[in-house]
Parts: sequence; structure tokens; C-alpha cells
Amino acid sequence: MGHGYDAVADALVESGVRTLFGLLGNTNLALAATLVARGVRFVGARQETAAVSMAAGHAWAAGRPTACTVTHGPGLSNALTGLRSAVRDRLPVVLVVGDIRDAPAWNAQRADHPAMLGWTGARVVDCRESSALSAAVREAFAVAAARRLPVVVNIGAGLLSGPAAPQDPWHEPAPPDPPPEPDGDAVARAGALLRGAERPLVLAGRGALWSGAGPELRQLAERTGALLATSLPAKGLFAPDPFDLGVCGGYSTPLTRELVGESDVVLAAGVGLGGYTTDGGTLLRGARIVHCDLSPRGDAEVAVRGDARAVVRRLLDSVSGGGTRRRTPAVASRIAAAARSPDGGDGGGLDPREVLRAVDRVLAPRRQVVLDVGHFTTFPSQLVSAGAGRFLAALGFGSVGLSTATGIGAALGRDAPTLVVVGDGGALMSLGELETLGRVGAPVTVLVLNDSAYGAEIHHLRRHGLPEDLALFPRTDFAAVARALGVAAVTWRQGDDLGRLAEELPTNGPVLVDALVTRSVVADKFISHNG
Repeated sequence: MGHGYDAVADALVESGVRTLFGLLGNTNLALAATLVARGVRFVGARQETAAVSMAAGHAWAAGRPTACTVTHGPGLSNALTGLRSAVRDRLPVVLVVGDIRDAPAWNAQRADHPAMLGWTGARVVDCRESSALSAAVREAFAVAAARRLPVVVNIGAGLLSGPAAPQDPWHEPAPPDPPPEPDGDAVARAGALLRGAERPLVLAGRGALWSGAGPELRQLAERTGALLATSLPAKGLFAPDPFDLGVCGGYSTPLTRELVGESDVVLAAGVGLGGYTTDGGTLLRGARIVHCDLSPRGDAEVAVRGDARAVVRRLLDSVSGGGTRRRTPAVASRIAAAARSPDGGDGGGLDPREVLRAVDRVLAPRRQVVLDVGHFTTFPSQLVSAGAGRFLAALGFGSVGLSTATGIGAALGRDAPTLVVVGDGGALMSLGELETLGRVGAPVTVLVLNDSAYGAEIHHLRRHGLPEDLALFPRTDFAAVARALGVAAVTWRQGDDLGRLAEELPTNGPVLVDALVTRSVVADKFISHNG
């Protein structure tokens, strides 16, 4: 049978693994080498959280669980931020880790892996028997796929390096129960509310995206005269509908806030209605809510439990044409105009909105977009377009610096030009992955919105009357750094012709754009929260 790592490698290949992300150490060296010998591509990261984030991006883009491996102790502890982010973003990563639990107490790298992993929310399959190696891997993939959840396969180092026992048979678990059929009375009450609405809104989330409910929701909105909006993870679901308000929540435009706030009935489909989507509960405060979800809120006026697409199909049968209501040419014109604004560039740099508009115009329509977190995140959330399921804000844990690695994984998981939008702070935190990008050669455009500061902290400091210089830094020449790490790069400065530069931008290979932007343009989120 060979060694334990052979059994694990067999199970990974049988589970469909063709690409393995990771960072090598003593407990996973032989496993990675064995997989490479069997034709699996190994993509090595420069830091463990980046390895997990690459796997998360790949899982998102490919639509299936993706494998990753790191070593024990500090290797695993370095991976925890990326793992927690993948949990929050519902991305099915299978992380294989060797565990030196039997090492003597004086070993500096010995750690209690299950205890370390507990707070992340990832499922842990703790393998303690040589005969259970294959079943542990197969179980991890089954759970990751069924629950859209990262799973850690924690294996004693001795089991990996020692001889493998005959493997226990793996029994595929029974498929999960299908979603319940929508309750007829609840659907009838929901239909009545929509028919009687004067200012209806259809709000869709990730559940609607996963169920493929976009076309039916658009049809429902047309019949009821409703406007459309999405949560941030579902951005693009309704593009390019002229009555799509874009993202509902903290990253909304002022017009979206206004029109969402005026809504009297909101059909919320496959969306959790948490604080981010409702901006702390402020946006839907006056509306009557119809919540269609597998776990609808108990305080909704009408709660319909079920798959979003199935519920909406039933609603279509109960809702006939309700007139234009909110779908007027004047409203469509206001929505189109909301994306425009005066150029706010000044002596401090370019307007980040103008930079994003220029990039958005030249990227191929089939692009996918990955965002980092920071003050700038509002701008691409409002201004950069992407199709349904092609927009990922890597914000699950609110951790700065995960987007470059996530974008690399996404570009390897789906054949599409990939735009990563990151601030200078996040770019510096993940600088090593520029080397990975150059080595891998993926079609990723890394757009650094470089204001030489932690932008969010600047605005928080201003609000509290504290000195801004605590969050200011010298200008970093990211283009020079990128070129040194094997990535083509350009710098955009105040006064440049952004249209021409964007047209000249190569998008078929790795490239970094260092856009020197001003700090004087304040994102709507910070205006609404601080004003």
C-alpha cells in the first residue's frame, strides 16, 4: 500500500484534485511531491494564509472544493486568518495539515491543532488511525461541497510518514434533504403584499445567486414595477438591468440609500438581511419585508421557507402585471447618472473613481473581480461591473491583504481575466504573492489604489480629531517592486491620460497598476457613517 501520504494522495486525486495550493514544511513535503508525481499541479505560496486564500479563490471561481496544504504548528497558525475568511465567505477549501501531537513537549512547533482551529468555524476531521486516511479525505470533500464550508483534515505526522494500513471503505453519505416546498398560504400572502405595494423592491443575495433565481427575480420585478438591488456577494446578478440599484448596504450609493429607504415592500430572496446588507438595520427600517430563504427571519411580515428560485416561481403565478410603478424613464435616468461624478483629482493624486472607470471600460466583459478591504472598497463596489457570480469581495473576516492571493486562485480556477483591487496597505501586507503571480503567470491585473496611507484610519482619525500622521506612510513604488518580482507594471499619476493608458493596458497576463490617488475623495460609506 505504501506510506500514509500515498493513501492521502490517492484519496485527493479520487476526489478530483488537479491543483494543490500550499506552503511546504516537514509534515507535508512527501505528500506534495507524491501528488506532483501523479500529475497534480502544485502552486506554492509565500505565506500560509495566502495559500488558503488562493484555494478559496479557486473554489469560488471553479465552483467546487479546492485542496490546500500547510505544515504543522506555526504553519497552521499562519493560515488561520485566510481560513476564517473562507468560512465567512462560504468557500469550500479542504486544508490538509500534518500534526506533530506526539512530539516531545520541548518541541517549539508542537501545538494543539483542534484547539487552534476552533474559533475559525471550519469543520475539523481529526484522523487518528492509519486505516482511516482515505475516508477522512473523502469525508472532508463531501462536507465541503454539501455545506460550502472549509474543512481541515488534521493528520498525525506519524500516520503520514509511516506505512499505510488497508484503508477502510468510504461510504458516500446520503444526499441532503431537498429544500421544503414553499407554503401555499405564505406565498399567497407574499403575493398580496407585492400586488398592493406602491414602491416595491426586490433584494437578492447569495442564496438567489446559487439557486439561479436571477431571471425569475427580474421577471417578478418587471411584473410588479419593482426596483432591483443585491447584497455585496450577489453583485452583478441583475446587470445590466436599467433598474438595478446595485449593492444594498454599507457600500450603497446615495441614490440607492434613498430609493431603498423609500421602499414600502421588500421581497428579500436568498439574502440574510444582516447588518452589512441593511447597514445596521437602517436601510429597511420602514419597509414591510417578505423574506424568502431557507432560514427566513421570524420577524419578517411574511416568511416563506424554501429555495429562492422555487419560491419566486410560485410568486410569479400569483402576481400579474402591476404597472410601471417605480420603473419609469426618470428613475432609470437617475440610476444611470448616479455612477457619474466630477473628477476629484488634485495635487495629491488621481481620483480613484476615475481610475476605476478607466479600468472598467477596457476589461473584457467576461472578467471576474476580487476586492480587498479598506476605505477604497466602496468605489469598486459601486463602479466596477461583473457578471453574476463573478464579483468576490474577499471581506469575510474583514482582513486587509487577502485579495492578491484570492485573485491568483480565482484566475487559475476559471479562464477569465481577473481584476484585483487593493489599497497600498493591503498590497504591502501581501507583497510576497506578487512573486507567486509572476511565477504562475495568471491573467491577473492588480490595481493598487495608492494613497500612501491607511485610508479608512485617516477618516476615523479625522472624525475623532486625532492626528492623521499616525496612518500616513512614504510613497511606495509598487511598479518597481512588481517588476523586480517578475510582474509587468505601470504607474498612473495625476495629469495622465487615463483613457489612453487603460487602452494600452495588457490584460492577458500578470500586470500591476500603481495608481497614485488622492486622499481627498471620501467614499460614500464614510460620509454616511461619519456625517
